[in-house]
Amino acid sequence: MSHDEELEAKELLEKYKPLSAGDLATARLKPPPWIITDLLRERSLTLITGETYTGKTMFAMNIAVSIDTGVPVLGHHAYRPKGSHRVIFFGQDGPTWDYAQQYLKLWRGSGVPVTERYPRSLFFLNRGANLLDDGFYSLLGRFNDVLKTDVLVLDTLLELHDKNENLSYEMKPVLGQLKRIRDKLGYTVIMVHHESKGDGMPLRGKNNKPRGSGLIVQSSDEHINLSLKRKNVIKLALPKARGADAEVEPPEQFEIVSVPHPEGKALKLVASLPTASRVTKILEFLGQERTRKEVGEFIRAQEPLLDTADAFKHADRILDYLVYHKKIARVRHGVYKRIQ
Repeated sequence: MSHDEELEAKELLEKYKPLSAGDLATARLKPPPWIITDLLRERSLTLITGETYTGKTMFAMNIAVSIDTGVPVLGHHAYRPKGSHRVIFFGQDGPTWDYAQQYLKLWRGSGVPVTERYPRSLFFLNRGANLLDDGFYSLLGRFNDVLKTDVLVLDTLLELHDKNENLSYEMKPVLGQLKRIRDKLGYTVIMVHHESKGDGMPLRGKNNKPRGSGLIVQSSDEHINLSLKRKNVIKLALPKARGADAEVEPPEQFEIVSVPHPEGKALKLVASLPTASRVTKILEFLGQERTRKEVGEFIRAQEPLLDTADAFKHADRILDYLVYHKKIARVRHGVYKRIQ
């Protein structure tokens, strides 16, 4: 390469600043840090989906409560030090009083008292906001500069724009605006979104179930999927997570439980995680074929302080957990055995 060519090459590199293979091979570029460990990254587009009545809005609210209080999500997804992030929440899917009641109950359930500084989240409820309006982007920029908001919640995505969500070419500017908010303003964007009601396709993967154009999932960095196991018991899976080696492991279950509070109703989202001692005992018990009923009765006999209903709840959680980890197999409906 001549001297003139070397100068031209240097000028091109300085002007356009491409990443070199060395930048990629030496791990200089790292994923953004977690806001909520294993659930929510800084500067990400995070999609929360699920069927009706799976607690999507409540889960998004619970993330806001965690950011406001420092209390871990589901008791073990840790949040960075309180005060390092701030939520701006646009809710247009339910009545204003319902949003207020959900946040109030979850705040009470956190056990953290209200002070002059906390909670810090800001809410725009049923204001007719449209994320494609010129003023929306500039408003987020000003709030970020002055009030330090950096986590944006949209409930629901459909209610925050006027495009046809089934058409990719119409959704492209919507997702483009959200990427701009992420990349230029530095926001983490949480989009609450419904699942389709079914189109006859059997056994569709979780990343193909959200309603509308596939571009919505494709543009997301994380996809949190909620599904109803039984009343007030929700299964959480993470079918898409940029930077992760595989789907979050294991899928979690959590319960929406009422907790006592001196000022009124309070709610808490509590992880339903099987204890190691129970798992070990059940694995030994499943050395031969056992029915769900037998497993529930075994737990009840081992722990007489549990009532029958709670014993069977624990049995269901542990059986789901062990099947997922391929420690046991369903021999036939309602019958299980340890894999040798």
